[in-house]
Amino acid sequence: MIGSTSLSVLRPLLVPRSLAASSSFSVRGLFSANWLTIPPFSMEMILAPKAPFITSARSLVKREVLVELLEDVDGLGLIQDRVAVAPGRARNQLLPNRQARYVPWKRNSQREPRKAEPRAPSLLSAFPSTSSPAPTAPLDLSLLLSLPPTLSFPLRTTSPSSSALHGSLTLGDVQSRLAEFGLVPGSIEVSWRDHDDAERMKELGVWAVVVRPAGAVGGEAGEITEAREVAIDVEVTRLEQV
Repeated sequence: MIGSTSLSVLRPLLVPRSLAASSSFSVRGLFSANWLTIPPFSMEMILAPKAPFITSARSLVKREVLVELLEDVDGLGLIQDRVAVAPGRARNQLLPNRQARYVPWKRNSQREPRKAEPRAPSLLSAFPSTSSPAPTAPLDLSLLLSLPPTLSFPLRTTSPSSSALHGSLTLGDVQSRLAEFGLVPGSIEVSWRDHDDAERMKELGVWAVVVRPAGAVGGEAGEITEAREVAIDVEVTRLEQV
């Protein structure tokens, strides 16, 4: 017989109605036959809330590096443009061929691609010229013969230890320097002696140029000036940066 003290600690036993109606149901059988024995891990699986099943596609990040072009590159940009390219193209093509350099940056704003400022077209070029070109003045051969043997061009390099130029040197740059000696454009012809005229100096060194009269007409008789050419050296040196 169960005492009153024991009855105070009993809790109601909830049994399914269908099981209670069965003739074979007994409370003793519930505890003796291990009929309600449930493994602990199964109870946790039943009682614990199911975690939501979440799937997310891994985002594919397109890696790029910012470079500054040292020359015009087809399909990429013009000289001094800052463009974003794949690291493999910069490492395997642009840098070994000295077509570009990495852009050092300190702020995020310096990492943005940009286009070089376009050169402003001349106002005179917008109107077609109807007048005949002015006759070219005869070349003073003494100016040609008085040229120094070497023209020096101090230019910036991509780094203090590299010979690659930050840009390039063209025949147009040489002609501009020759104008300082009185040899105006149109009165002379300038060409590389050992390279095609379309080539440019892209690193430190010395190239030879040939300067000759452009066949300017002088005098009323229309005589061609005497053809004479002078070979001089064009030397590109490193511009020391302070």
